[in-house]
Amino acid sequence: MKQALILFIVVIANIVVSLQLSLLLLLQPSWIKYEYTKNNFPVDIFELPTNERFEFAKKTLIFISPWNLANTSEPMDIQDKSLYTQKEINHLVDVRTLLQRFLIVSVIVTTALIGIFISKRKDFSTLAKIFNQSGLVTIGIIFFLSLGITFLWEELFETFHRLFFPTGTWQYYETDMLIRLFPPEFWFDSAIALVGLVVAIQVLIILTTRLLLANDSLKG
Repeated sequence: MKQALILFIVVIANIVVSLQLSLLLLLQPSWIKYEYTKNNFPVDIFELPTNERFEFAKKTLIFISPWNLANTSEPMDIQDKSLYTQKEINHLVDVRTLLQRFLIVSVIVTTALIGIFISKRKDFSTLAKIFNQSGLVTIGIIFFLSLGITFLWEELFETFHRLFFPTGTWQYYETDMLIRLFPPEFWFDSAIALVGLVVAIQVLIILTTRLLLANDSLKG
């Protein structure tokens, strides 16, 4: 029973930490640049040049970064006009706040994982098996999530926003700058990439723990 509880805690912690690491990777300008260079990526309806579009998107990423502690928008102008409306800026602030809170949760969870590791360090074999099993369970959970993303994307996207953002603050027209810089296709691709990165982390955990268990058995 105790080991099952530890496994449950490790699985939750594993998912949280893996999501955090994957999010930090996707919050890099290189991901937006990759999306913008895809042949099937939607063009701007007002024909904003791709290089300018990328620069504005990059500034937006810097603004919503969980490491950004500013309370107001940094200067983001286009043709001497504000890049975003106040409603869009408020939503970006909400997004940044959510990312900051998730980062705090991730730090707490990581600390808990370190605590489990320290408490079980004398029983290395059991510890490795728990992490190995957590990787397998996490992949199973992510598999079902990927099915939801594939077949119920719009419903999941809407449910996520209803859970984490105030009503009426996250819906925009295609002429709004947020949609012009980050169209629906971008978010779908990002969700798929997020799933792929989490799975890659789990595969790494599984392979590492199996290698460590194999070496441990040889020593025994």
